[in-house]
Amino acid sequence: MMIEGQYSAGASTNIPSDTNLTAGSGAQKSSQSVSTFANKCITHLPDELIVKILSSPRLNLKDLSECRRVNRRWQALVDDHHLLARPYSRHLYHQPMPQAVQHYQTFTKGWLADFSDKGRELAAQLDRLSGHPHFAEIEFFSIAKLFANTRYLASQNVGAVHHSTQVRIASFSPDGSCLVTASDGGTAKIWELLVDGKWQRKTTISHNKGVNKARFSPDGHHLVTTSYAGTVKIHGLVAGQWQKKVTIRHSEIVRDARFSPDGSHLVTASEDNRTEIWGLDAGQWQRKGIVSHSDVVNFASFSPDGRYLVTTSDDGTASIWRRDIWQWVVRAILLHSDDVVVARFSPDGSYL
Repeated sequence: MMIEGQYSAGASTNIPSDTNLTAGSGAQKSSQSVSTFANKCITHLPDELIVKILSSPRLNLKDLSECRRVNRRWQALVDDHHLLARPYSRHLYHQPMPQAVQHYQTFTKGWLADFSDKGRELAAQLDRLSGHPHFAEIEFFSIAKLFANTRYLASQNVGAVHHSTQVRIASFSPDGSCLVTASDGGTAKIWELLVDGKWQRKTTISHNKGVNKARFSPDGHHLVTTSYAGTVKIHGLVAGQWQKKVTIRHSEIVRDARFSPDGSHLVTASEDNRTEIWGLDAGQWQRKGIVSHSDVVNFASFSPDGRYLVTTSDDGTASIWRRDIWQWVVRAILLHSDDVVVARFSPDGSYL
């Protein structure tokens, strides 16, 4: 399915860089602004929709429709006076988000970039305003305006691929020319996009039990599949054909497997309490190390520069490992009071 946001004629997401309403402007001006909004009969967005916008905005068609309906009454005010909404939003909608800029950089910015060209334009404007003392309010009303100007989402079914059992995951290659699907039937299928726009099955990868994960490497030259049988298979693209390179075996279900950012290493996470690290040397995949927890390993991922690895476990710990010349050495153990499901590095690798 292809989804593209369509916008009202002349719609703009431009954000004014200044306003007469600034921090410390006084209770009288705030009161006047609240009255201005109230007198315009501004309709409230439902609380659950506010939460979506302010957390990780994964909005569906119903959400967008609600935003459009409500925001028709906001538009004249939001167009040129975003910050006049500050006292009203604080009074009726939310308190300023703690760490609003960090949340924007981690979640919302990427979502806006994926949403549409207008979303990317808005993200660029928000980047320039990230130091503003009322950034949370600017972000909130700017996104609301973007949705208000979205007339509809046009979708078109461009193809269908099939398995005989439940499909667990589907993922595109980095260049969008291939698709991999994984099913409970023990197969992962690689599909290729033809010139006429149709998808043709290229390869079928088989495991003894259901396949729960399938991912392409960042350069699109390798593919990893994991299964409930405890096997991990890496396939490589050779002269246009997918060939099996190695099979990695765990004694229990493999929950996940991920490539390093440069595609030269792979890490697995298994219910046998182990994580295995494999590296690509002269075209061959070789095991580079094993790190362990005292319980199920839920997740494992490399830092952006590939020098560090984080693993999480049901033993209540997240461990950070550093790659030395001959082995992976634990650098820190983060204790929690319950199962640790996932942990991620920040984009620059400075935080976890």
